[in-house]
Amino acid sequence: STSQDVFFGKVNASGGKVWDKFYGAADSSEFAFGVVQLDGGDFLIGYINENLSNDQIRLLRVNGNGSKISDKTVQTGDFYLNQLLRTSDGKIVLSGSEFSTGGTVSYILKVEENGSYIWDKRFPATPTNYTPAYGLTELPDKSLALAGSDLGDNDHDFNVVTFNEIGRKLWDRAWGGAKADELFGIAATLDSHLVVMGYTNSFSSNVEIYLSKRKASDGSEIWERHFIAIGSGWGDVETALDGGFVLVAGQNVANADVIIVKTDKDGNFE
Repeated sequence: STSQDVFFGKVNASGGKVWDKFYGAADSSEFAFGVVQLDGGDFLIGYINENLSNDQIRLLRVNGNGSKISDKTVQTGDFYLNQLLRTSDGKIVLSGSEFSTGGTVSYILKVEENGSYIWDKRFPATPTNYTPAYGLTELPDKSLALAGSDLGDNDHDFNVVTFNEIGRKLWDRAWGGAKADELFGIAATLDSHLVVMGYTNSFSSNVEIYLSKRKASDGSEIWERHFIAIGSGWGDVETALDGGFVLVAGQNVANADVIIVKTDKDGNFE
């Protein structure tokens, strides 16, 4: 028999191991997708247990030494989750994609720190195509934004959808060109708008990194950039303290290395 367990470890400021632990049951497959630290030093680890007919989305709570405090199922279904976020008001948000016979939808779930359900939402509400979500961020007004793609007319388009703190959809926007375009990362900017990153095959003869600043009110474009040919579509973006942006993407076409890019506030290389 085999099993795949959740791994969690702690390192010191120099990168040296302090401790590491595995969590899981025999003959089960668990896949962790995120971790947040709570007030008081405990950690919440989000993971999927795939050992049942339906996946279990679970929250594992451990203390600062890695000892398990609790392990709770918060939802069941057929999911691929990739984001875990602690909101400014102390709630926990999990996001990714949900699969069904009708298609794939963007999925977002909000719970208390103890795992108690608050709300969950799907976009579109009724699955009709392939609309996965990869990136998640919270805005200063406590709204939540998901970034991903929508299959559209047989090619992927960029897609962003936002919800307020009680789960009401505020707006959604899809855009792109004639070829495949997908978003993987999203972050709030210092002036309370959104920045998204992914890849584009529509705006260049190569598959390139895509970066765009969008209005938080409706997702409309402020500016967009594309640069550096990449061989693998994946990545993320964060807002730097100086208002610029730091991107990680992979792989570089020339040598399969991971790429890290720093831009100014207008998306230009510094």
